[in-house]
Amino acid sequence: GPPGEPPGYETGKQEEPDDELERLRKALSGRYEITRKLGSGGMANVYHAREIALQREVAIKVLPQSFMRDKQFVTRFKREAQVAANLEHPHIVRIYQIGEEKDLVYFVMSYIPGGSLTDQIKKHGALPTDRIVQWGMDVCSALGYAHDHGVIHRDIKPANILMDEDYDRAVVTDFGIAKLESRGTLTD
Repeated sequence: GPPGEPPGYETGKQEEPDDELERLRKALSGRYEITRKLGSGGMANVYHAREIALQREVAIKVLPQSFMRDKQFVTRFKREAQVAANLEHPHIVRIYQIGEEKDLVYFVMSYIPGGSLTDQIKKHGALPTDRIVQWGMDVCSALGYAHDHGVIHRDIKPANILMDEDYDRAVVTDFGIAKLESRGTLTD
């Protein structure tokens, strides 16, 4: 498949994303209103939703059904949410919940509306130096905090740096291949 698509799409064996969207809507009905697909990554799809009880926008990251049979993928996916959930920092995406519903494994996180740095580069080409410097400082602050808590991200790239709605704040996401230097520091 095209670069950036999760493995499995090119085989024709995985369900269509619309099927996943409908399964997600049905499974989370009453708690979340799933509005649209935001994108796909290496091993997950991300959807925009509204959390009904708290009336807030969220993003829901879903492990594709084709990966559900692979315990290693399921464990890695859950671990990503657990690692990030223990890092409370203004430049690290917030994780609100991990869930399993029938044939779905997902986690709910803060919705960062400005898209990724990749999106910004594709849309605008060269970006203003002052913004790049600010975003770099944001990312360094997030990574420094993570390192202080025993977590090494290991996948920093423009696609894993999200922008807020005013494009004045960068937020690091996707701790899927993070390395834990010391498990004990995550609970301190």
